[in-house]
Amino acid sequence: MAEMATGLLEAAALGVMVFWTGVSAVCQAPCRLTSRLRRMDLAGLIPNWPFFAPVPGTCDYYLLYRDVRADGEVTDWRELSLCDDRRPWHVIWNPRKREKKALFDLTVALLREAQPDRLEAVRFSVPYLALITYVSSLSRQYEAYATQFLVMISDEPSRLRDPEPLFTSEVHLL
Repeated sequence: MAEMATGLLEAAALGVMVFWTGVSAVCQAPCRLTSRLRRMDLAGLIPNWPFFAPVPGTCDYYLLYRDVRADGEVTDWRELSLCDDRRPWHVIWNPRKREKKALFDLTVALLREAQPDRLEAVRFSVPYLALITYVSSLSRQYEAYATQFLVMISDEPSRLRDPEPLFTSEVHLL
């Protein structure tokens, strides 16, 4: 009896997995059925794995920071790389991938929230606080008193034109 119950449970679990795999495969292509299934998916169990981005990136973002030293001198802007040059071993080993992706996502989220009518509120947003916390935590070779970050954009990835500033944070004490 116990063997039959175990067999039924295994068959039911297999059936659920086969059904879920089938629905997941169907939902990768945009169609009327996909939108209907996604509306019924209240728990978010149907994954979405787009192979290509729906809107490809047409610009580059730059995240820079500078410090105010203890003697009052302001340092030059230094770039925090949002992506590394690809190396063959990155297919297997890329320990900074998540850090770079998080910085990029926070930068884009900050720019979405930094509307002209909401500039005061953006200082208390999660992307702003996360970026200033990250910049503040960087190791420095000198005694820094305060720090500030800047987001710039270049709509020409080839860097034929200089990047333009989009958002500058306030100066924050360290």
